[in-house]
Amino acid sequence: MKKTIERRRRRKFTPEFREDAAKLVILEGKSATEVGKKLGVDRSCVDRWKNQYLEQLGSGGIGSGNTMTPKEMDTEIRSLRKQLRDSELQREILKKALAIFSRE
Repeated sequence: MKKTIERRRRRKFTPEFREDAAKLVILEGKSATEVGKKLGVDRSCVDRWKNQYLEQLGSGGIGSGNTMTPKEMDTEIRSLRKQLRDSELQREILKKALAIFSRE
């Protein structure tokens, strides 16, 4: 018996679809994995589309007064969001501690 190997067809996505996926990651702060699952594509595709979109923004001259490239801005935004989450967690802990110590 011969087994036939079926080739997977390569799916094609429109530039608008790719741009929208990249914007979900960049602007809404969602992870590439989360966006990929939501859209039914692999995480690596979403990452590649995000990087292509950031390069396109950098070469397009948008925001020419910025000293940072869009890729650097994306990294900075991610870092600041992490710091914000950490600060919010610390604030909640301090609130609870204050409530506990103020009872006594």
